[in-house]
Amino acid sequence: MSIIIIADENIPLNVIYGLRQEGYEIYSIFEFTPGISDIKITEIAQNKKGYILTYDKDFGELVFKDKAVVLGVILLRIKPINIEYILTKIKKVLEIIKSNSEYNFIVVDDDKVRLRIIKY
Repeated sequence: MSIIIIADENIPLNVIYGLRQEGYEIYSIFEFTPGISDIKITEIAQNKKGYILTYDKDFGELVFKDKAVVLGVILLRIKPINIEYILTKIKKVLEIIKSNSEYNFIVVDDDKVRLRIIKY
């Protein structure tokens, strides 16, 4: 399964570069469409059939309350200790998605990963 990631502007460029080096397809909001709204990000994710990678909790409200349709959201709630730490956490989640894409709202904390299913 090929995973496309829509990286929100709050994802460090070094993380984006690291994921690209690992072979992941990344659409970086910071690089290609800076300053757009969260709604526009969900539209890009819809069109590209990608997972939104973000530190922004507002995407939970967009998906669960406002019913924005996306393939998935990876919400990071980890301390940005260093780039390797962030990359390790993200790669672990991407492996989970590869083995079970049923879970499409994923919250990554420092000590755990919470998996939810978005129901439309």
